[in-house]
Amino acid sequence: MKTNTLLTTLAVVGFAVVAQATPVSFTFLENGPGLLGNSSTFNSGGASLTAYGFASSGGPATALFAKNQGGDENGLGIASDPTGNTEIWGSSFIQLHAGGGLPTINITMGSTTGGEIAEVYYSATLGTLGSLITSFSANGQYDIPLAYQGGYISVKAAGSTSSGVPNVLLNGATLNAPDGGSTIMLMGAALTAAGLIRRKLVA
Repeated sequence: MKTNTLLTTLAVVGFAVVAQATPVSFTFLENGPGLLGNSSTFNSGGASLTAYGFASSGGPATALFAKNQGGDENGLGIASDPTGNTEIWGSSFIQLHAGGGLPTINITMGSTTGGEIAEVYYSATLGTLGSLITSFSANGQYDIPLAYQGGYISVKAAGSTSSGVPNVLLNGATLNAPDGGSTIMLMGAALTAAGLIRRKLVA
């Protein structure tokens, strides 16, 4: 009975170890800076995240731009921004989708100034803006609720500015990726310990 109880405990621990994940961050400068086309797949820490640019919900695709001007002026925007700032503007938006079904756990917004607002949406469909899940009027990080982590995360600008064209920048994003190397080592150690304990108890 002792043997079975200990082995069961170790099995539970082993599965918990396998379930561990490592946050992987993206700056959206992995493929830039500069013009990126209508979509771009970014790779970091063994994980991938694809960004798509759209002129409007259900509208045509539009080119992305990786901006690198320092501070909160680093990140991903839209090339057609009429202000020349190459940021997400007007009805345009950027959609994010993680490869392998990994969850997008948070995003970071920048260049949100004056009366500008960053809006975050969830959609199950590529090219459709989706349903508003939050909005904020300052730079910062937003944690995506668990219920919205499996689909497309859309980001657009809103609010009012002196130029009449609100624009914001997607500074970064974080995914949860499986912790491959350390998980394998820890699982191996757990299985080895299970074998040793079993031999000792059976002897």
